[in-house]
Amino acid sequence: MTESETSLDRPEAIRKIVAPDAIGILEQPLTVWERAWNNAALRKVVLLIVLASAWEIYARWLNNPPQSEITNRQGAKNAKPKWLIGQKRTTLLKAP
Repeated sequence: MTESETSLDRPEAIRKIVAPDAIGILEQPLTVWERAWNNAALRKVVLLIVLASAWEIYARWLNNPPQSEITNRQGAKNAKPKWLIGQKRTTLLKAP
């Protein structure tokens, strides 16, 4: 035998068999946070909230007002699309 073959041999491990009662608790129930985080829909909602918050913070840092403030400044008259202003309302059903 060469020296490299003998170095690959490992010593035998002899262990005592322990009764299952002596080990203790092997499984513990998950906490509320762990169970909630295992829910994929909840994780996605949390991610969307984080991204929306980051977007809002960045917009405010750039001094961009929210879209709702822009439409409120324009007023109800200008809130309509321009292609609808000045056109007649027509319907398929005609009133008698």
